[in-house]
Amino acid sequence: MIYQIYIFLISQQIKGFQGVFGKQKKNPLKTCHFILICTSKLERFQSALPSPNHCVYWTFAPISPSIPRPKCLLLPFSFKTMTQQIEFSLPGFPRGFHLITHDVLRQLGSLPQTGFLHLFIKHTSAGLTINENADPSVRVDFESIFNRLVPENEPYLTHTFEGPDDMPAHIKSALVGASVTMPITNGKLNLGTWQGIYLCEFRNNGGRRRLVATIWS
Repeated sequence: MIYQIYIFLISQQIKGFQGVFGKQKKNPLKTCHFILICTSKLERFQSALPSPNHCVYWTFAPISPSIPRPKCLLLPFSFKTMTQQIEFSLPGFPRGFHLITHDVLRQLGSLPQTGFLHLFIKHTSAGLTINENADPSVRVDFESIFNRLVPENEPYLTHTFEGPDDMPAHIKSALVGASVTMPITNGKLNLGTWQGIYLCEFRNNGGRRRLVATIWS
């Protein structure tokens, strides 16, 4: 969708424009400092707008009798945003933390030069996060620590119909979260050298997992 941004810079009604963003040229007349910014859909005003290489002056009523009638400088500027959304499945992973950066990129294809990737998992017993992508022992330690934080077979748990790993998986998913957002720069994910996307599988037999990738540029 294309939007038009209007930046209104009000100055005195004299020959020439007397300053930009509050930096005024010397002049014996007083100057009104005021900036107004607004947006609206380009299609609504396209026929009435001038070329982006020109400026339009609008006249406003004087703010006080001692200040000359000011003018407003209209500087048109337009931009276009694009959004793409892809839903895909990952194969079933065993319980644990798994590096899936390349699996995700294979599903997405080419990325825009600049933008963001938002990745969301459509499950309540798994999660997504970003962490160490080099040493696999980090992911082993993640699994050990989470199992200590949220143990199974606790007597106070009531949601146990699907097995002892069910309710702890929901708690772990809430702790990790269901989405991650990453910047895109020069057509690539702008991750740190040692960063990667993790699928956090908290069920013993979680099966295939559905993800939604939204690319904004």
